[in-house]
Amino acid sequence: MLEFIKISHSYDNNFVLNKFSMKLNDGEVVSLLGPSGCGKTTLLKLASGIEKLQEGEIVLNDEIISSPNTHLSPDKRKIGYVFQDCALFPHLTILQNIFFGLNNKEITAQTKKIQNLMNEINISNLSKSYPHELSGGQQQQVALVRAIASDPKIILLDEPYSNLDSRLKEKIRDQMLHILREYNISALLVTHDPEEAMFMSDKIGVLNNGIVEQFGSPIDLYLRPKS
Repeated sequence: MLEFIKISHSYDNNFVLNKFSMKLNDGEVVSLLGPSGCGKTTLLKLASGIEKLQEGEIVLNDEIISSPNTHLSPDKRKIGYVFQDCALFPHLTILQNIFFGLNNKEITAQTKKIQNLMNEINISNLSKSYPHELSGGQQQQVALVRAIASDPKIILLDEPYSNLDSRLKEKIRDQMLHILREYNISALLVTHDPEEAMFMSDKIGVLNNGIVEQFGSPIDLYLRPKS
């Protein structure tokens, strides 16, 4: 479904990704596990179209969406993005945040699903609230629903639980995984937390210094680590 082919990317001549290749299949949850500065967030920015690719190709459903000569705009990629800091608009209500960027036709088509999602995770009563009135966990729930509102092919998750306490983190993580499975949404998660990667993922890529040291199932990495 989503494939990175020999991706290289640098800032000020310092490579953060070096001939990176990886494939994510339809319906899979894949985690990229690695320390800060290893290229995880850069990869999400390239996949989403926030940054332009310098070398290699990114393919989504057999279509090249990024290469040195190709750059499909972010709004045409059908990719959802959940940022680490939620990135909610403070001047908009929760419902306005969720439907931000959608046209009237899309809002009509997605309203029932969004209502069901909000009921499922118990935030339907927050529709008219503003982000500053919500807890960190509730903001993260809203960010997830907003990412799903556009009916994406895949969701990118940039360390979405890092600002939550451990108890709340488990709850939100469980909800997120349940929703991804229920709606058969593929996801690419970046994290520096091995436990989080083991819990969430069908496959894990261990990323270090811009290269994949190992890629496989959680049990493979746990029993047969290569690094």
